[in-house]
Amino acid sequence: MCTKPPIRSIFNFFKVPTSYTVSGAFLPGLLFGAITVRCGAPMLLIVLTCIALYQTAVQDFFTILIYAVGLSIPLIVISSLEGALGKKIKDTARMGGDAFDRNIGVMIILIGIYFLYLAFG
Repeated sequence: MCTKPPIRSIFNFFKVPTSYTVSGAFLPGLLFGAITVRCGAPMLLIVLTCIALYQTAVQDFFTILIYAVGLSIPLIVISSLEGALGKKIKDTARMGGDAFDRNIGVMIILIGIYFLYLAFG
């Protein structure tokens, strides 16, 4: 008899709190912020340099305000979609758990092969 790998128990061990709690919302946000800081920092430095060299205090405020709004809109859209689609994804994963795990495993293997092809092909 073939035994299944302990993927579910490993997943449950490392599972973070759900986003319905304060810590569940804070921890993913903290991780996402740590990853995206290096992506947004160069543009923020350009905006701050432009402000420091060429603008007045009122223009500074509005430039930073517009930059912050533009930066937050994609994050708001992403978090809204995650909240709306999260329940559907969880229900689908529960209904076809084994098949879902196999499909995800095959996709990860294929992506790995693709990256190896890009690196060495």
